[in-house]
Amino acid sequence: MNKYILLLLALLALTFLISGCSLVPDEGLFALPNLPREYVSLQNEINIIIAGGAEYAVAETGANRQAVQLVDLNADGQNEAIAFFIMNGGAIRAYVFRYNSEGEYEEAGFVESYGRRIWSVDYPVISRRGDRAIAISARYDDSVTYGLTIASPARGGIITMLDLQYSAVLFEDADEDGVEEIFFAISNGASGAFSAHMYKLSGDEYKLIHSCQMCTEVKTVSNMQLGSIAADQKALFIDSAANGGGYVSDVLVLDGSTPVNLSVDAAGGSGMATWRSSSVYCRDINDDGITDVPVFEGGELRNLLSWKDLAEEGMTTVLRTYYNVTDRWYMDWPEKWENAVSAERKSADEITTMTFFVPQIQSPEMQGEVRNAIFTIYVFTGENSAENLKSYRTLDVLSSSGGTIYGCLLIENDYKQYSLTEEEVRKAFHVIEQSWNTEDYLK
Repeated sequence: MNKYILLLLALLALTFLISGCSLVPDEGLFALPNLPREYVSLQNEINIIIAGGAEYAVAETGANRQAVQLVDLNADGQNEAIAFFIMNGGAIRAYVFRYNSEGEYEEAGFVESYGRRIWSVDYPVISRRGDRAIAISARYDDSVTYGLTIASPARGGIITMLDLQYSAVLFEDADEDGVEEIFFAISNGASGAFSAHMYKLSGDEYKLIHSCQMCTEVKTVSNMQLGSIAADQKALFIDSAANGGGYVSDVLVLDGSTPVNLSVDAAGGSGMATWRSSSVYCRDINDDGITDVPVFEGGELRNLLSWKDLAEEGMTTVLRTYYNVTDRWYMDWPEKWENAVSAERKSADEITTMTFFVPQIQSPEMQGEVRNAIFTIYVFTGENSAENLKSYRTLDVLSSSGGTIYGCLLIENDYKQYSLTEEEVRKAFHVIEQSWNTEDYLK
């Protein structure tokens, strides 16, 4: 085991050097001292490829961004080495090197794809024992269409399992059989309409088993995830930027012979019933195991969202929230506020505030100026966030995340029926953490 740890450390050092902005190989890049024997053999194999005019390539997104990666592709306990290159003719290649009985790495073949550059690399599970394929997504010039090539080196040779173009992709074991299915959102080049597709492994190939039209408003797909509409009923949730602005969601039930899109209007295919203005995605907002859909239902507050559970019989609201994507926080909307409370955001250097208030309504019981502000949330950002906080000694600190500090100031007002306690604010307040998988903001 120690020699494999040493090999991994050596490769990590190598990929750290070559995963920056420059992809031009350095002539002495692999010349590290005291390397294990198997690594020297890998170095020799890669040098042959480089000598032919190839350049190292790294993926732009995803978890697998190194130019040389160690993955156990055939589930035998021994890692294969996969090295990624842009070839002299422009093709993208992933060379696979196996560790042989003589204690050396030797080339076992390569996976070839085409595009301007590598967008992402995945290793979907293709057997119950844990065999994995290599999935290379290549990016084209239009920045919204990608090419995916999936190949398996697990059966004594490189077998191409799937090759297609797509707009978004998700690898998930939907039926829990130990093998991952692949979900795609695909744009029709002629009409621009989007559809969702599910592929399942059959023998040595992925076969299309489900397809369904997505809502007519989809412009680009932002996020795909597998969730649930009931305790025992899974669905595919697709969040998309909409034509004309805002976001919409498609919710596809996959457990029947024909998928059903619960979020579209059956007559016209519209998904405007799920529209909201900001990039807030479907999620289990109340932690009950059911994936909820955020929906804007009118009013002055564009960030006030109703979270819906979708079922074949319709939508049910489970929670309302005020989502501040810009400052990365949201709060549960108190039921007693109904639609009576408004919000106003102000921004200064490294400090932003959001004040919640009710309209000034003069009545005989109120003398003089009406105090209508309920409370203010402060957000301190930048290197001086902690220092700036010191100037606001009356604030209650709600949370901190990555150098950002969130505070709250409760305000004396003339509308006690809408006021909140510090405990109520703390319970309702949430920081929006960044999700590195989608590169967007989720809880």
